[in-house]
Amino acid sequence: MKTDLMKLYEESDDRKRIDRQYMEFCRLNGCIVTENPNVELHHLRHLRTDMFSGGMGMKPPDIMCIPLHHSLHRTGDYAIHRIGNLKFEDCHRIDLRDELKRLHERFMNEAGYKCPKDEITA
Repeated sequence: MKTDLMKLYEESDDRKRIDRQYMEFCRLNGCIVTENPNVELHHLRHLRTDMFSGGMGMKPPDIMCIPLHHSLHRTGDYAIHRIGNLKFEDCHRIDLRDELKRLHERFMNEAGYKCPKDEITA
């Protein structure tokens, strides 16, 4: 799965700006599970095998974040850092890839970004 935001990010000369804008967008949109506005950003790892996955000891780019309430991120019994991605998806009945794709699409629309020209289809 490569979203339009990932394609734009790969071609961008200003990735830090895109990262900052995307993180702010996530913070303003609330938790993907509870919609609670008090969120921490969780970096999704191992969804891809390229520059977007991070790797051992490496944080993936900030565009690979999802907003989670702190109890679902780190502190609760069913927090993603306690139970892992697969069990988290099962417990909360969500698909992290789908949620990331949805966030990326909304960000692209609301921020006014366009997908790279060679990827636009008629």
